[in-house]
Amino acid sequence: MAEFTHESTESQEEEELQEEVLDFAPAALDDSLPEVKDPLQEINLGTEKDPRPTFISALLKEPLKNELVTLLQEFKDCFAWHYHEMP
Repeated sequence: MAEFTHESTESQEEEELQEEVLDFAPAALDDSLPEVKDPLQEINLGTEKDPRPTFISALLKEPLKNELVTLLQEFKDCFAWHYHEMP
């Protein structure tokens, strides 16, 4: 019967990898919010007396933009527009 002996160097490789990763780690996390790159178009889902503004991308093609506005108007009661509407 034959025996196979293998000395593992995985722990050494893992330590080297962790040190390598730490060398590239940033000194501090960037907690800034990402900025929107698309220009925005304001859409009023309410009335003139009770405006309910929201914004969509101004770069959307016209058929998709119309569908999106229709969808938002259909489900406008699902949004919280005032503080008292938030549970």
